[in-house]
Amino acid sequence: MLLLNFCSSDKSDTPDVSKININIHYYRFDKDLFSISNDSLENGIFNLEKKYDKFFDLFCSKIINIGQENNRNFVPLLQKYISDYNMITVYNDCKKNYNNIGSLTDSISNGFKFYKYYFPNNKLPDLYFYMGGFNQSIVTSDGVLGIGLEKYLGENYIYYKRLGLAKYQCYRLTRRYILPDCFKAIALSEFPMPDSSNNLLNSMIYQGKVQYFVDKMLPELNDTIKFGFTSKQWEWCLNNENLMWSYLIDKKQLFITNEMDIKRYIDEAPFTTYFPHESPGRTGVWIGWRIVNKYMKNNPKITLEQLMNENNYQKILDGSKYNP
Repeated sequence: MLLLNFCSSDKSDTPDVSKININIHYYRFDKDLFSISNDSLENGIFNLEKKYDKFFDLFCSKIINIGQENNRNFVPLLQKYISDYNMITVYNDCKKNYNNIGSLTDSISNGFKFYKYYFPNNKLPDLYFYMGGFNQSIVTSDGVLGIGLEKYLGENYIYYKRLGLAKYQCYRLTRRYILPDCFKAIALSEFPMPDSSNNLLNSMIYQGKVQYFVDKMLPELNDTIKFGFTSKQWEWCLNNENLMWSYLIDKKQLFITNEMDIKRYIDEAPFTTYFPHESPGRTGVWIGWRIVNKYMKNNPKITLEQLMNENNYQKILDGSKYNP
């Protein structure tokens, strides 16, 4: 109930998608992979490759990084992976926590109804669940959306501590963040940031567009979850929006180009370096999101697709008339 008090996105323009029919295929790659018997490993790999085709190659070459099947060490490396005690333990924990994924797939499907509403000509991906040894949480490729279940086993999961992850990182490694992570990954993949956009303002507004995209795909999900903020961090941003913006203006931060300085405003962190410890990380993204919301409210004829393809970030700032 507390979280509902900090839900600031405008839901009044949420379209009715109840009549949109979609058909997304879901696959439990994790179960098929770890069910391969060592006694028939090569045959099992052949069947797995035949069933999963491009995702099998993506998993092996890009997620667990053992190369492609033509690598002469491919079979022993894959065997080592699926017979490793720690990997088996983590897989069993994934299986226990995600044995029934019906409610999760229903929620993802509902998000894709909104996606189909806003992008009717775009093809929907197939969805693959995998256990990737604590590598990528979400992967996207042509026609593929993959979810690494081992990255969503709860903030107190023992292996996260063994990996040395910080508390602020573990906070997001729970089931409730799968949905926003999926649609954020889609936005980043389909609408990449131009290489020329190399200052803080551009990065803020680009990331703000990504968050706005997630809003439109998941209009009923609380904003704190979509950002990965606690309710106190969200309240801090609301109460200090003017001070943060004034700091960026007064300190001439908007057009800085040093990559490390930009990351201090944009990347995950326990707090934003230039602000008090009560602040969350990614406050630059939050401000960018506020700018984008203002821009879209002031320009109601602009579609979501037009926004995502608009790379003139100064135009978005000017059109937003942002002045907290």
